[in-house]
Amino acid sequence: MRLSLYSNDIGPFQDLQLLAAAARTAGHEFTLVGNEPLGERDILAPAPDALITGLSSVKNEEELALGARAKELGIPWVILADVPRSWGRRAARGLIGHAILLIGSPAEVEEAKVFGYGRTEYLGGPPKRQKKWSLMPVALPTGTPSVFAGGIKDPVITNEFLAAVANGCRTAFGTNWLLYLRAHPNEDGAKPDAKPEEREVYFREAERRKEILKGVAVAPESYRKESPSDVLAISATHAFFTSGATDSETAAMHRTRAYYFESPAVRARVLDQNGFETCWPTDAGALVRVTSAEEVTAAIRRLDREAEFAALNERQAAAYPMPPADAPPVEARILEFLTEFIGKK
Repeated sequence: MRLSLYSNDIGPFQDLQLLAAAARTAGHEFTLVGNEPLGERDILAPAPDALITGLSSVKNEEELALGARAKELGIPWVILADVPRSWGRRAARGLIGHAILLIGSPAEVEEAKVFGYGRTEYLGGPPKRQKKWSLMPVALPTGTPSVFAGGIKDPVITNEFLAAVANGCRTAFGTNWLLYLRAHPNEDGAKPDAKPEEREVYFREAERRKEILKGVAVAPESYRKESPSDVLAISATHAFFTSGATDSETAAMHRTRAYYFESPAVRARVLDQNGFETCWPTDAGALVRVTSAEEVTAAIRRLDREAEFAALNERQAAAYPMPPADAPPVEARILEFLTEFIGKK
């Protein structure tokens, strides 16, 4: 079997890398390009047995063009969704009816069919996500609630989010709590080569963040450097996310007290990126939606009740079912599916 794999974004490309490694081990041939524009490279000549792509959040024109060419050439096109609703990019509407969608959760299947996919398959979710089932929490200081907050690239939205989390936690815990803040490493304006207007916003919001967090006990930098953000998220007593952060999936998979902050600005940003205003794990009930400091306080107190936390865990399990201990890697299941499908084609 010969495969061609491409995705412009790093997220889906990492899944394709895992699939390519499995293909190499199984003795299949493949061409892998990604984490950059395709340019003049033609990965459909000679014709592969299947084309496999992601759907990047931006600059997905080449993936869609490849899918259209594959249809003309009679080559099966498989889209591997790396995050919830990444299959639903606005630019893809009306162009993906002939594609086979490998979806991230069985709970997304019906929504994807409405979007226009003729065939969807759930084979265990994206390969990279499956690796996160094996993550283990780290020991954080005991005796005080630990609160994880994951920032995004937009510093303005991050501060809006942090203000709600900080003020809500002040009401819920007083001064007896510790914040594990993970700022996005590529926050807009942080890099020296950023545009002047981005730098101005970045420095302004940096000062504002100091005011927002005044009086808040922030965990030492060593904790944040030594543990990946998703590990901190599953280790904290409470974990807060916003704007479709992928770490929120890990928190839901590990059945934690996980919350998602939403506002008009967040909804607009998610709509621009994913073609939907809302975050799928939140819509599925795997994260608790909050929109203000008052709702943060109320949600924390609600999840402190055993029955409420158990109900959240049930919704998380439905959205992210844990694979059996002896389940083969997702990438192996994908190759098995492709071999069978191509054999019947």
